[in-house]
Amino acid sequence: MKTLIIVLLSLLSTSAIAQTSAIWKGGTPGRETSWNEARNWSIYQVPDENTEVIIKALHTGHHAQPVIDGQVEVRSIELQAGATLTVSRGGSLLIDGEEQYTFGIVNYGGKLVNDGLIKLAHIEDFPGESAKISIEGNGIFILDSTVTDTYFLVKN
Repeated sequence: MKTLIIVLLSLLSTSAIAQTSAIWKGGTPGRETSWNEARNWSIYQVPDENTEVIIKALHTGHHAQPVIDGQVEVRSIELQAGATLTVSRGGSLLIDGEEQYTFGIVNYGGKLVNDGLIKLAHIEDFPGESAKISIEGNGIFILDSTVTDTYFLVKN
């Protein structure tokens, strides 16, 4: 009985980690656009490989949108209308669905600017409008996945 309780608690804690969501707030003085500033996130910690990231175009006295200038790995990213995510030169974004199910990057009218590296690995196949992602910039985009009906438009 004790073993069963420990196993259940372990599973519950793993589920809680896998379901973490973080919403971009931005605007921390001096670090308004820094992805790696914990105060720029709704959970007050920098998203990690277990985090589903939501980027909104918030207008709370600033228009700061996130910029990735280091190495970042997250579970998924949702870009909402009017939002922009930038991967700068020297920055990299990895979304890997090998350990956890992920759609990768879902775009609902946002903008993705890549001057660094974006890699989507082990992403599940999914249909629909959310699969259309427009990428601007001169960076590298790698798709290592089972996706077969996704449309990517890369603009320079």
